[in-house]
Amino acid sequence: MRKRAGSATVLTGILHPSAWDARGAATALTLATDTEEEFLLRGPSPRSLRGLMGEEVAVRGVVRHAPEGDVVDVLDIRRVEEDSAPVSSDDGYSAALEEVF
Repeated sequence: MRKRAGSATVLTGILHPSAWDARGAATALTLATDTEEEFLLRGPSPRSLRGLMGEEVAVRGVVRHAPEGDVVDVLDIRRVEEDSAPVSSDDGYSAALEEVF
């Protein structure tokens, strides 16, 4: 699913680290969507989202295309709870999402 660059949108996927420092701490985060797209996340520190690694999340942000790939400037990020309604960029977040950022 290709998102239009420059406008706020909601993406869902699994949050995972994509770069590490010499001590093994995550220094960059990527969102892997169910359509096999990956978006580098800018904004929140990887340390602040440590508890969400490997979890399904919904990210609201502005997508832009950069030399290193598609990037999302994060406005907020929330955990997707089990048995929740699908998240849509048209109607915002489902009430079943837990705000974490």
